[in-house]
Amino acid sequence: MAARDPKLYFYDTIADRFDELVNAYDLRRRLEIVFDELLGPGDLTGRTVLDVGCGSGWFSREAARRDARVTSLDIALRLLHETGRESRAVSNGTRTGASPAADSNRAATGR
Repeated sequence: MAARDPKLYFYDTIADRFDELVNAYDLRRRLEIVFDELLGPGDLTGRTVLDVGCGSGWFSREAARRDARVTSLDIALRLLHETGRESRAVSNGTRTGASPAADSNRAATGR
């Protein structure tokens, strides 16, 4: 079995404190821009949202809360597990899937 490239798995090492390391103002502002200014208030029923680089899932959760079908992708498996669990808790039946971006890239490129 090939050795794991530590650069690909860095975010797994900080997953338990990921939200502590994020700039709270920047995160809130990005959520406001996407969900309030670009998409506007209201639900996303019938819409599909792809959250690439989902981190701990703030954008996935907000989209799920607005009843979107959400697919969350990230390179860190530990962050994906948290995102999936939290998004399903607020999704009101919205299907939320998660897949590691690194594996997606390997599947697409064969590397």
